Amino acid sequence: FYSYANIGHTIAAQIMADRAGTDFDTLVRREVFAPLGMDSATFRESDVPIGALSRSYTQGGARAEPFW
Repeated sequence: FYSYANIGHTIAAQIMADRAGTDFDTLVRREVFAPLGMDSATFRESDVPIGALSRSYTQGGARAEPFW
């Protein structure tokens, strides 16, 4: 029986944020996104206007799927 759990990256993210003295989103924005020039990149959906989110389309491409 094989089982996989994704808890490791969550724990690593929390440790990194604690060591940096900030939350993980701010840490990634400062250490990853900013050096790459990705000034508007974020993990927080609340920081992004709905019109700026990427869209997903149905198989035929007729309409955008709702954001979930």
